[in-house]
Formats: sequence, structure tokens, C-alpha cells
Amino acid sequence: MTACCGLIFRWRGGWSEGIKDWKKFRNFLKKIVEKDKDRILFTVVRENKGDFSALLKNKYIYRELWDWVRDKQKTPFTKKIDVKTWNLQHDQGGKFRAQNLRAMNTMDSRGEKRYSFEEFLFIIFDRLYTLRNQVVHGGATYQSSFNRDSVDVGGKVLGLLTRAMLEIMLKAMQKNSEEQWGWIAYPPIGPAPRRSS
Repeated sequence: MTACCGLIFRWRGGWSEGIKDWKKFRNFLKKIVEKDKDRILFTVVRENKGDFSALLKNKYIYRELWDWVRDKQKTPFTKKIDVKTWNLQHDQGGKFRAQNLRAMNTMDSRGEKRYSFEEFLFIIFDRLYTLRNQVVHGGATYQSSFNRDSVDVGGKVLGLLTRAMLEIMLKAMQKNSEEQWGWIAYPPIGPAPRRSS
């Protein structure tokens, strides 16, 4: 579990390290999809389509909106973000809509195209990472209704995907005890703590 979750949340660090982590994460997703012989991930997505759709449709957890806000609009965070301007200036080519359409088509398919499903997962984790940044760096505050729906859906989706990925990893290791999943970002150190009864 540590390797899976650690890789998921480290892949977009600083640009120098982030590119290496990004590649590792893409390789991890590719391997997970290849090892998913029982189509566990596809089943999870299909059974929870509404939650995945909600993440995809939310512009406020789309990383490129925030890149634009910081780099182009230079908006102090005390001002209201002008999403209408972003729609006109930045997303004229419809990249947000096109990405969502590809992802939605993947959810509606039978999951035959493994590459498209890998890409779908990458898009979902990119949105989850942006949401994580909002929570950790102050965009979603304690006991506030601001952004709460996204946090609730994001937590549910992350839990579903993590459990599914762990199941795939365990099944792969049962078939091949030599199966390798990479380094553990935060390995346990010291003796295991005693559980109280």
C-alpha cells in the first residue's frame, strides 16, 4: 500500500524531480492496467461512474486552470477568479472539454482499449492531485462548505482506486512471488507498534 500511495502522491513534486516521478507514475499505471486481468479497476469506475464524472466536470480541480491563474492572470488570491475569461482565453481550443470527453468515452466503453484506460486513470489522478494541493495548501478550509463536495468525492474515489490497485498488486504477487512494484517512499522504521486490546 505504501508503494502505491507514495508513488501516487509524489509524482508531481518540483519540476526536476517531478518529471522523474511523473514517468514512474505513468509506468506504474501502465503496469497496473496490464496486470488487471480481472478488470477490477474498470468495474470500480463503471459502478461509481457518477463520482468519477463529478471529478472530471469540476474545472476547479483542473490543474491547467490554476496554472493559468498563477502564470497569466497574475490574480492576487483576494480577487475572484474569472473562470469565464479562462474559458475564452485559455481553453478556446476546448482542451478541458476534449479531455473530459475522452475520459467519459473511456468510462462508457467496455474498457477494451488499455491505453485509453491508463490515460483515464492518469487524468483522474491529476485531478485528485490538484484537489490534494487545494486541501494541503489552503484552498479548502477546515469546517467550510467551500469545495467540500469535491473533497468528499475525491476521498471516495481515491479510496476506491487505492483498494482496487492493492487487490491487483496482491493478485499479481500471488501468481508471481518475484513481482516487483518499485521502491517504498516511506518504509516502516523500527519495531512494529503493539496494538492495544
